[in-house]
Amino acid sequence: GLFAAIFSSLYPALVRGLVLLGAPLHFGADAYMRGSLSVAGRRAAARAFAAPLFAVVDKRCPLVPPASVLPFLDAAASPDQRLAYYAGDIGVGIQHVGPLVGRSAHARLWPEIVRWLWQHWRQAPAAASG
Repeated sequence: GLFAAIFSSLYPALVRGLVLLGAPLHFGADAYMRGSLSVAGRRAAARAFAAPLFAVVDKRCPLVPPASVLPFLDAAASPDQRLAYYAGDIGVGIQHVGPLVGRSAHARLWPEIVRWLWQHWRQAPAAASG
């Protein structure tokens, strides 16, 4: 359906974005948040992150607790931020991946994410040519 078509066309860019974001956010003993992280000789800081931002938080997750996500959202310069909460799923063995594979995530969270991605993807060509 439409969901699968949109997701499959956006997935490669999504993964590239997560890979690029993942390294500075997870390494460097909070150097990214302090603005002291150097990537390829350039300074990287949360306060300079101005791209559209969609964050998913699971209040019960010990690996990426809200206390590690919410300060980033507060620090980020992006005026276009969206925050969604994942409430968990029964039957997901590794709860940290629940937002990716859980039944309620597929029913409620992913349609919201895909709508947001679709909206931004549709706006991107107009913004780039304008």
